Amino acid sequence: MGKMMKIVCASCKNEWQCMTGCGLSHALLQSVVREFPKETQDTVMEKAGEELPLFEFGFHLSACNGCGNIVSVPVLRFEEREEEYVGPCPVCQDDVAIITDMEDTVCPVCGNKTLLAEEIGRWD
Repeated sequence: MGKMMKIVCASCKNEWQCMTGCGLSHALLQSVVREFPKETQDTVMEKAGEELPLFEFGFHLSACNGCGNIVSVPVLRFEEREEEYVGPCPVCQDDVAIITDMEDTVCPVCGNKTLLAEEIGRWD
């Protein structure tokens, strides 16, 4: 089950709502790859071939390098192959930086390290 998160900057009061985690529909690799651009879909499915690779999938909070938003992007990891695919920003299609620690993340609007995250719901 995924979580709906509200991210607020205590300094500039900007806020974003993002979904994190994954739902029941993301149990199959064929369903997961639909969350990525066509080029990534083709690469992943070609490498998977006939085998059923072990994978970890979820939507992760990210800071976009292009538009400066806090967004949720799909992240797919293949444990055995040590491969990772990170989706682009859903707003501008630019590269993103995955947020691993909210306290160390600067607000993309004001540049202060004052982002706060709050769970506001669940999704599946």
